[in-house]
Amino acid sequence: MENSLYLNVDINSVTTPFLQQVVANGDLKKEAFYPFVDQYLGGQLTDLLLNVFCQYSATPSKVFTDAYAKSQQKEENGIPVAYDDTQSNIFCNFTYAKVFHENNIDVYGIWFARCKEIGIHPWLSVRMNDSHCPDEKTCFLRSDFFYEAIQKGWNVGEAYEYHRYCWNYAVPEVREKMLAYIEEQLNRYDVYGIELDFMREMICFDYLHEKNCVQIMNDFMRNVRKIVNRAGEKWGHPVKILARLMRDMEQNKVYGFDGITWAKEGLIDILSVSARWRSCDSDLPVAEWKRKLPKNVPLVAGIETLMLHPGGISHADGETAKGYAAAFFSEGADGFYLNNFFSNPFKPIPRTKEVVSFCGNFETAMLPPRRHVVTYQDLAPMGCTAWNPLGSTFTGQQEFSVLTGCVPEGAKATLILGIDPKQSDLENAEVFVNGFPCKDFTPVTTYGHSEVTYKLVENGYLEKDVETYGAKIPCKLPMNRQNVTIISDKPFTLRYLEIRID
Repeated sequence: MENSLYLNVDINSVTTPFLQQVVANGDLKKEAFYPFVDQYLGGQLTDLLLNVFCQYSATPSKVFTDAYAKSQQKEENGIPVAYDDTQSNIFCNFTYAKVFHENNIDVYGIWFARCKEIGIHPWLSVRMNDSHCPDEKTCFLRSDFFYEAIQKGWNVGEAYEYHRYCWNYAVPEVREKMLAYIEEQLNRYDVYGIELDFMREMICFDYLHEKNCVQIMNDFMRNVRKIVNRAGEKWGHPVKILARLMRDMEQNKVYGFDGITWAKEGLIDILSVSARWRSCDSDLPVAEWKRKLPKNVPLVAGIETLMLHPGGISHADGETAKGYAAAFFSEGADGFYLNNFFSNPFKPIPRTKEVVSFCGNFETAMLPPRRHVVTYQDLAPMGCTAWNPLGSTFTGQQEFSVLTGCVPEGAKATLILGIDPKQSDLENAEVFVNGFPCKDFTPVTTYGHSEVTYKLVENGYLEKDVETYGAKIPCKLPMNRQNVTIISDKPFTLRYLEIRID
């Protein structure tokens, strides 16, 4: 099965600024909208997923409040609003109204058709339970259904804090609403497939109390399959379903998602697993998923734009994205998925161009230089443990596993450790890679910093001063996974771990 590269473009971040610029330029012929898709020509992108729904619809809709309706709205939640003002917010709805309704231009239809012309698969992407701005009294993202759900008690509840207003799929009206929207949009657009993005958000049930989450969601997916099959009959070709879930099979089931059953029943065509947002996940259990999925259901492993490093939170660049792609492809992934790696052609982002040029297949992802930065699992159900190997203090011997994928013959490798010298003494510790001693550590720079502040946003870690040290790895790295051993007779805390391949 050939490798593939998927890119998800969200409903607002670059879409609205691009459209604003097109409107400002005054040229509204369909060709003026092509650059939003054409910017990916010459790279390895195979599939472009355009998000059309978060809490409201960017496309015309009779099921949910759409962008035009928001632009006309004067009052929300009993509070005066003005979403037709281009100065009020860069994510305003004015531009969609200008393009779709005043000029009768369906930009998503143009983009989907253009994708087909240039050989990229076009996808509708739907966020299945977006929870942005829960503390705001009004929000340009909200449909009227947001407030209806609150009034009728159709949300998951206060126990879920930031996600408290997520819709509860145990409520039939919620499921019916989402099914109606999916059918409406698939009847509107002839696309290669539809992505059900459950990573925004996974909290589709009050799972602390609801016992039938999996059964309810399985039935929902069976209904989605029926809708998608009807759309395929209308358009004269199969329409695929891609579902995006989190990394852990059993934890997915706690949330209510049984991806393996979906695959075995033919309810999905492609499964994607990834982090949510706060960090890339360097150790997705790709091989485990591949063992359990039917052979005809590809597995796509994804990363986020954000990646932790000693300087705090940073965006993953070309070298780190290649590192993750190489690791996941080596473990058996059929495709690589990028979330929040988008670019406005009027203001290109160089790192996105670099990532889509090298991360779409095994051969180019393997090319040095690439970096394998250990991160963590940024999402887990309450009561479950998230995978997070760094940050804990130990005495004696501790093992760390770094998923690197295959390493080319003759490539040079460097081990980089980040420690707080006030807490850990690297000089008195013994370090081994695959059983070979690793010595002569010297200060190195990571993202331009040798002495920086590390801030981990999960699990209550405090900010710590971290110094990074590197040493050449004195052995070949023939395996997909490299074992790093640290032995210290005094308390030792490892806060950063990377293997760099040059």
